[in-house]
Amino acid sequence: DTKSAVSQLQSALAIQKTSLGEEHPDTLSTREDLAMLAAHGGDFHAAAGQLDLARRGIKKHIGRTLTGLSEQEQLTYMRVYDEKSFQDALSLGYA
Repeated sequence: DTKSAVSQLQSALAIQKTSLGEEHPDTLSTREDLAMLAAHGGDFHAAAGQLDLARRGIKKHIGRTLTGLSEQEQLTYMRVYDEKSFQDALSLGYA
């Protein structure tokens, strides 16, 4: 059920934040999963908050790990990597 899934994801997120860091792609993916569950449950404010944290985190991660790329190349990478999250965030505005 959704409540159990949220609880398990919150536990996973806590572990990931400690062991991998706030801006690790796996941590950010878990945030996105929590956002989708929150939206599914009608909590669009929480969903938007989690998606915003994930978006900001991936931007920082890319800035550190893809420093050899130009800013335009980094933005292109973000657009490709983050397009689903961006579309999910936009869809929250229509709910």
